[in-house]
Amino acid sequence: KSLEIYKSKLRNYYTFMFYIGIILAIPVFFLGDKLIPIVFGQNYLLAGSLFSLSVFRLLSANLSLAKGTYYLTEGLFKHALYCYVFGGAACILINFVFIPKFGSIGAILGNIAGFIVTFIIVDLFNSKTRTNFIFMLKSLAFINKGSEN
Repeated sequence: KSLEIYKSKLRNYYTFMFYIGIILAIPVFFLGDKLIPIVFGQNYLLAGSLFSLSVFRLLSANLSLAKGTYYLTEGLFKHALYCYVFGGAACILINFVFIPKFGSIGAILGNIAGFIVTFIIVDLFNSKTRTNFIFMLKSLAFINKGSEN
């Protein structure tokens, strides 16, 4: 019974954090390039596009916060460390390639790639977190919402 309650609360937390991220990200993505020049002036026009692209980190931050709660509850501190080390290393390495080719947008793409490593790839290769990763996707309605873990 308590495992069912735990899963239900965790599922609700994942879903809540995802939708809060989406609610904040969509307006910023579509309006960021228009908002920045209004607030800061035309000299910062390029920053609007960068701001719009960087909003995807907001979504990743929300989901990472929820996933961090799972790591804490399950005592997966070492795994969390591996996630952040590998994600940070991927971000730095990809930035070495992308920044010279794409400039500021390359930095944002490198940042998103670091998130993918931290949030997806490391969890898929660890048997202790793979089940939770799939559970989280189900909680976000990406995969067969009706089935449980």
